[in-house]
Amino acid sequence: MVIEWLGVLLPFTTVLTALAFWFGWTLTNARSRYLGVDASVFGFTPTDYILRSADAVIVPVILICLAGLLWVSLLAGVNVLLDRPAMRSPVRIGAIIVFAVSLFGLIVALRAMFVGFAPGTHYLAAPLLLGVSATLAGTAASVLRRTASDPNLRLARLWGRSGVILTATIVVASLFWASTLYADALGRGRGRDVEQQLERLPSVVVYSAAPLGLSAPVESEPVEDGGRYAVRYEGLRLLLKSDGSYFLLPDGWRSGDGPVIVLRDEADIRLEFTAGGG
Repeated sequence: MVIEWLGVLLPFTTVLTALAFWFGWTLTNARSRYLGVDASVFGFTPTDYILRSADAVIVPVILICLAGLLWVSLLAGVNVLLDRPAMRSPVRIGAIIVFAVSLFGLIVALRAMFVGFAPGTHYLAAPLLLGVSATLAGTAASVLRRTASDPNLRLARLWGRSGVILTATIVVASLFWASTLYADALGRGRGRDVEQQLERLPSVVVYSAAPLGLSAPVESEPVEDGGRYAVRYEGLRLLLKSDGSYFLLPDGWRSGDGPVIVLRDEADIRLEFTAGGG
């Protein structure tokens, strides 16, 4: 029994870890692009990407589970109706309508993959339309198969397992597509948060044994009786520390109009941090 459960859980855990890495990388890469640097500059490890994926994973997982509960409830309601002979004909008519509408939705979604929707359309419209349409088409086809007067028709037999597998593949692909777009949008949003709330980042004062060549708006002044440190720099904010380097932003930084300053954590510099504003 334990071995059987391990056989189920281990592949699931592997897939979940791979997805967490992908969504963490997508979020981080979008945030880095907004900041004007490539994600590789930060030197993040796979573990870093997985840890940073929480924001990009939690919301989609909750919404997918809720949608799954809704779909299961829908199937349960359809099964209850099918158990009533008087309702089989209305249910079949409804399934035909749903199947026709969902096919139209699939065509629109497939077109959007190559042409796109009109400007201003929600960025998740295409993948969600694809997934919902595929789910409804598969469910309607299953209902039509169950209510067919001759269940042994070749078309009904062909639907069977192959139809379920193909429908599930489309739905999973659409969910992956939508989740990737969500992670990318979330990453860009995190970049805008840095820009709009820069004062909340820790303030940094840098002491250096030699001039670092930092220009305005960073303020520099010589250090008197500073021992080994000759220059003091102010007007910096700590973005993050990774791979043995400090990534700093100057006060007043704006995307596309300001550098990301990288300082190696070495003995000839000293950094002092002060908590950012609320």
